[in-house]
Amino acid sequence: MKNVLHLIVVLCFCLTSAAMQAQTIVQPSEPNVACAQAWKDYRSADKLWKAGWGLFVPGVTGTAVCTTMGVITSFRPGPEPNPESGIPVKPNYAPMICWSFMGLSAGAFVASVPCLVNGQVRRKAAMKTINSLNCPPDLTYDEIKIC
Repeated sequence: MKNVLHLIVVLCFCLTSAAMQAQTIVQPSEPNVACAQAWKDYRSADKLWKAGWGLFVPGVTGTAVCTTMGVITSFRPGPEPNPESGIPVKPNYAPMICWSFMGLSAGAFVASVPCLVNGQVRRKAAMKTINSLNCPPDLTYDEIKIC
């Protein structure tokens, strides 16, 4: 029984020391470098998120406006041909132009969704890292080094 207790104590000591060593390996060697990288990741994710909003707003408004104009111009009657004059009547290109712009606007809207989602996920991950490392406010690497 005494040998079993000694074995358990030795195993606990070994596991504790291994866990402490693993924890020091996982932690960054210099927190300032890790903080600077976390803020850099946050800024790049923020740019992606803002680009998503930059595509989303014009995409939605353009789709709404072009769809409305396309519907209005599609039901407007075109000019009637006059067989006596012999001059060919030009076709009405307005609906085609409106529907084409509507397609472009819808494309911008669809492209904005992954930017918004990925940007927000990356921003939250970066903020989680920043909070876990207790990083100072958004500073440059040199400013962090001085602090």
